[in-house]
Amino acid sequence: MLEDTALEVAVYFGFALPFVLLEKWRPISPLKLRRVLAGDLGAYLVVLLGGMLIALGWNAAYARWPIEAFFAKQPHLPNWAIGIVAVVLADWTIYWLHRGLHTSLGWPAHRWHHSVPHMYWFSGVRASLIHSFIYGLPALWLVVLHAPPSFYLGGLILTVLCNHFMHTNWSFRSRAFERVFITPRLHHIHHSNNPEHYGHNFGSLFSLWDRLHGTYLDPDSLSQPIQFGIPERVNAVRLVVGI
Repeated sequence: MLEDTALEVAVYFGFALPFVLLEKWRPISPLKLRRVLAGDLGAYLVVLLGGMLIALGWNAAYARWPIEAFFAKQPHLPNWAIGIVAVVLADWTIYWLHRGLHTSLGWPAHRWHHSVPHMYWFSGVRASLIHSFIYGLPALWLVVLHAPPSFYLGGLILTVLCNHFMHTNWSFRSRAFERVFITPRLHHIHHSNNPEHYGHNFGSLFSLWDRLHGTYLDPDSLSQPIQFGIPERVNAVRLVVGI
């Protein structure tokens, strides 16, 4: 498990450099990293420890109930098809899980993620224990589809890239790109503390789901700059656990 954690850390920070440079080149808004970096590093350590606890739970459950056996008779697709189907199904699943976290029942598990008052590549690090567990569920599609072990690393890399990109403080604009993919402009709206922006842009990779289900909000329709954070004041332990 320590090897998996070390790999996760290496991927997370290894893929950060391009976004650091892009933010330096064309930032959306000025941000003094010295004021926020220590807090975000502390949050990352908490999330990392929480992830290790969740992994222990998954390993114990898998040792008792090997879920691969439930899908042993499922047909095996070629690897290229597994990759496409897994990405689409996982992203679609995340869209609906994300919407569920914005209900009254799910919000306590998600509000730590929205509590950050600034946006840059590291802002997406905050995830409560319950949030982290829920967001790990789409990986089960890899089990259902009989994905080879290398696909789990691919899934980790794609997840990290999406997370860094959607939160980055990079002034990226492409209407054509946004027709298919989530961009910082789209996701920053989702983090807005303006009630008029609530319930929009839940996607992680594809913007298609928001367009299909009526939750898409065009960033060009906004008339004022976006402010971030949540109005609630919540005990730190409750934020981290997600209750």
